[in-house]
Amino acid sequence: MHGSLFSQFIELMALPVVVTVILYLVKLTSNQDRPSWNESIELALEFAAVGTVACGSVFANETIHGNWGDWAQGTGLVTVLICLGLMVWLGVLRRWYYVPPVSKGQARQALLIGLTPLYMDLILLVVGYYPFQ
Repeated sequence: MHGSLFSQFIELMALPVVVTVILYLVKLTSNQDRPSWNESIELALEFAAVGTVACGSVFANETIHGNWGDWAQGTGLVTVLICLGLMVWLGVLRRWYYVPPVSKGQARQALLIGLTPLYMDLILLVVGYYPFQ
């Protein structure tokens, strides 16, 4: 089991985030307009979506199921619902609150909300490698 948490972190968390950033950079560079803070809202939504999908992968992990038993399914379901709620919240904010031009503060707030599912997944992945008592 040496190095398995690190390899799971790379597989389940780091790789999807890196791919998302690369795809987003390709999207930005192919755009004719000059980049602005408005694009941060889209990036936040993409990070939230990646975090929601990664949550399913974290709770499909055999080690977490072995350590947590039936608690893994319930925790995974609640975590996915929280991630989906954050995505809906970002969508509502984008529609009615983040009116272009978006300020730096609004961009930072959106990115913080969008990264929250990834932080939750990372914490649950690390905690899930220890038996739940």
